[in-house]
Amino acid sequence: MDRRTFVGGVSTGVTIGLAGCVDDLDLSSDGGAESDDTAESDRSSEAAAEAATEDFLQALADGDGERQDELLHEDATGVSTSSEARDLTINEIEYRTVREIVEQQDQSASLSEIQDAEARINEYVDEIGADDSAHVYFDVETEQGSDEGLLLLVENDGEWLIYAEGFGPIQTQAEATGEETQQQVSDRLQIQSATGTVTDNETIGEISLTVTKAPGADDIDLPSVSYQFFTDSTVVDGTLEEANLDYITRETDDFVITDRADRYMLIFSTDELFETPVEGEDRVAVTLTTPQGATTMEELRVPDDLDDRDDVEL
Repeated sequence: MDRRTFVGGVSTGVTIGLAGCVDDLDLSSDGGAESDDTAESDRSSEAAAEAATEDFLQALADGDGERQDELLHEDATGVSTSSEARDLTINEIEYRTVREIVEQQDQSASLSEIQDAEARINEYVDEIGADDSAHVYFDVETEQGSDEGLLLLVENDGEWLIYAEGFGPIQTQAEATGEETQQQVSDRLQIQSATGTVTDNETIGEISLTVTKAPGADDIDLPSVSYQFFTDSTVVDGTLEEANLDYITRETDDFVITDRADRYMLIFSTDELFETPVEGEDRVAVTLTTPQGATTMEELRVPDDLDDRDDVEL
């Protein structure tokens, strides 16, 4: 479904590659026992971060929400979780240095730009109060095709935890100041899953999104959440109403998400949203914006074949 199609089921066939740690990289040429010990420590940390990433992906695969929460840092931001098992294969998990990430984004990046990115990441990790950090790249295969991503993990007292997704957003967060900016980063919804109801005409009649609040987010008032849907030819926006909302785990009078264990369903009729039917192979992007100004965007992908199906995963 989303830009992180890895939120789903996993059967592992993991290729692990180890790279040198930028944050602690020893560039001395002296060698010796101390350098060997440092290098061995770096490799051990890299392998531990990769193992935590694999464990997290496996928990996503199994729909094991409890294990996912155990592997998430208490202040984690922008990391999707799922309570539904899905079909997904891990192709690769690999530690990445900041240098490798920057150069992948811009092959002409200068040494000063790389060092500046490293400094911002280190400053951000220091603010978190972590002992160490690592970026881990993953490549996965889903029903919709291959997908890839990057996770920031932090280490405290020997335990590696998932902290954030991506690289660029981390730089933005490191530079962000003020309570309002922090709310816009953290007070966001998470889309756990998306499904489509198939009509007799083999089109998608309803789009249903299962949502909760992101780790560290304050209470979120769903009737105050605005939405936008994008197709190749249409942009539709509005604000959630009670007709769009349903309970999954906890019934309340006001549809306010107060706990990450709460799950709610957002239901949208495609006839009311779009002038043309949503058919197989179509892609629909959705953006949900909370009253605090935090935005979540996902891409929903309709399977090619809707024949003889009542519901499909998007």
